[in-house]
Amino acid sequence: MAITWTDLREYVGAPDSEQPYLETCLETATSLVTAYIGTAEVPANVLDSALLEVGAKLYSRKGSTGGYTAGETTAAPSVLVARDPMVTVYPTLNPFLVRL
Repeated sequence: MAITWTDLREYVGAPDSEQPYLETCLETATSLVTAYIGTAEVPANVLDSALLEVGAKLYSRKGSTGGYTAGETTAAPSVLVARDPMVTVYPTLNPFLVRL
């Protein structure tokens, strides 16, 4: 399955009005993940999961200062320092990569 902006919208719970930004986040996520895996063969379900995760990290940065919010359902969400949006997918992708 190929991930679309609507898949990312559902994953992050965004409204349809966010389509342009979601598309940008997904394009950026695709560029980051593709650059990281290179020519490695990664199963489609693992790749899709990584794209959603990275896209969600990028999307969550919108409107935040210095990072992204976590625990958005709590009365006082914590703010995480901006970091590499790929950080959570490295362990998932690494088993499929051949590093010399």
